[in-house]
Amino acid sequence: MNTDYQDYPWRISYRTSSSVSQGRPVNILHDFYIPVLTRSVRYDRVAGYFRSTSLAAASQGFSAFFANKGKARFIVGSDLALEDVSAILSADSQLEHTLNAELDQFGNWPENVQNGVGLLGCLIRRRILEIRVAFRVHMRTGNALDADTVEDGYVHEKWGIFTDAGKNRIYISGSLNESRTALTINAENIDVHCDWKGETEGLRADEAEKEFEILWKNQNPAFQVLTLPHAVNKRLINIAGHVRCPKEIDDSSAAPPEPSPTELLRFSLIKDGPRLPGGRFAGMETAPIIPWPHQDIVARRLISTWPFSFLLCDEVGLGKTIEAGLAIRSLYLSGIVRRVLIAAPASLTEQWHREMAAKFFLPFGRTLGGARPRHEFLLPCETRQSSASMYSPDLSIISTGLLVRKERRKDLQGAADFDLILVDEAHYARQSNSTQGYRAEPRFNKLYKTISKRLRPKTKCLLLATATPMQLHPAEVFDLLCFTHRAGAFQDDPRLADCYYEILGRIVRRKPVSEEEWLFLRNAVSDTERHDPTYYQYLRETVIDGRIRTSARRWLRQGRPPRDRDLKGMQRLIFSAAPLSRVMLRHTRALLEIYREKNQLNANLAERIILPLPKIL
Repeated sequence: MNTDYQDYPWRISYRTSSSVSQGRPVNILHDFYIPVLTRSVRYDRVAGYFRSTSLAAASQGFSAFFANKGKARFIVGSDLALEDVSAILSADSQLEHTLNAELDQFGNWPENVQNGVGLLGCLIRRRILEIRVAFRVHMRTGNALDADTVEDGYVHEKWGIFTDAGKNRIYISGSLNESRTALTINAENIDVHCDWKGETEGLRADEAEKEFEILWKNQNPAFQVLTLPHAVNKRLINIAGHVRCPKEIDDSSAAPPEPSPTELLRFSLIKDGPRLPGGRFAGMETAPIIPWPHQDIVARRLISTWPFSFLLCDEVGLGKTIEAGLAIRSLYLSGIVRRVLIAAPASLTEQWHREMAAKFFLPFGRTLGGARPRHEFLLPCETRQSSASMYSPDLSIISTGLLVRKERRKDLQGAADFDLILVDEAHYARQSNSTQGYRAEPRFNKLYKTISKRLRPKTKCLLLATATPMQLHPAEVFDLLCFTHRAGAFQDDPRLADCYYEILGRIVRRKPVSEEEWLFLRNAVSDTERHDPTYYQYLRETVIDGRIRTSARRWLRQGRPPRDRDLKGMQRLIFSAAPLSRVMLRHTRALLEIYREKNQLNANLAERIILPLPKIL
């Protein structure tokens, strides 16, 4: 649902004598009031009188205002006899008695009037609406006057001003669709002025706001404005009764129905369940998606091991976004993390934003470009808001282009620390001279430097998502691995990792390995327990099975190299404890085929067909 006035084609006027398209007459309730109040967070109105038909007329469109958590203020006039006005102005109790008398005939009102006044009662009950009553007095003498008199030169108009979340305003003026004795549906003429459409329109809205505040604060000498007595408010609330779905004067409703007690109980369990003991994974179970087996495994590992950092390196199309979204949802709902930042290339920020909202119901704010910080939100409703900083929302999405800008560094430096940061397409953080490998001093680009110097110190957990961690040289992979702070000595010198994999390769090919090399591997495997106890437990309980348990114990505890017959089983342990295996979570399409063969995956999988290149003559 869009909440920006500027995205809607407002007419300059709405008149019941006009038509909108193909001869259809204007329906002011559905063509104007519901669209404008759906997008509004504030509504101030000066119109009508405190009688049933006038209140019903003023209620138009309010069924669309319920979900916005906005505020409305009404100033309604009085058309009482002069002696009654004089009595009210001299005694507060008389006001309560007079207004309640107008509400006494509720049972005799037409249904459309009952709907309208009941709708206002619902708003008062929820503290969305406040009503005050204005009585005409002579601007110089202060004596009571008839409501519509121009004796002292003051002309009373009927008008209102709407405001959306982006501070855009719409000012309206015109006639009401009510007579003294009856309400006529869709019989109103109003002129519409949008404050973003020129200086004059903006000044008109400014003047209306100023005049309303003067009236509301009882500072206009032509009126005596009184607060609605508590008993009258209570009477309006009673009229609303137990309305579950407020109705408009034409019996329609733009408000979602209130949930039943059973639904409220279910929603409470969804909301509070993640914070109960053992509720860390509840966010996964309540997400509106069913993850593939490998996505479920990755998400659970990210959740159970937080704040450990990882490289998310599944092949393209295997669901890195799903894995990250499930983990973020569970950690956020359980209260383990509060501030999350997703940094992605500009072309992908909208996709991340939509998926976090649609698949995980997470209210991320997407940073927009411009001189002043602004964010776009999709939940709880679509809106764009000004912000104090690019990183003000606890859940933020920003483009890596904005992230690295020199003029934006102060925003990042002054931002509160994050509990989790995810960088998508992380392979763009790299050396500019990576083809030279380890032979030259690395020259890192701006994104890499920003992650290293500014992002990493501000987060407990860093997730780096890329399907292609290595572009030109293995050094690129280990440049990313360094960000995890979990690979021990390997992140200090990538050549140690080269050595590790070179020895592993010789074991696979049944080539000789020296005692010093076995000692090197042993120290590296044992070091896993210090850097990732959970993963070491997985190695000990799952990877070290019964076939190699004795040999692995002798090697790790006593330093005795494995015998030839145990080497095949030990390969699995050494590979699983390798530097990249600790921090890189990678799955291929071949794994999906295995899942499907074992009936663990029913999804249709796209097949890659590589066609030969035609010969160029």
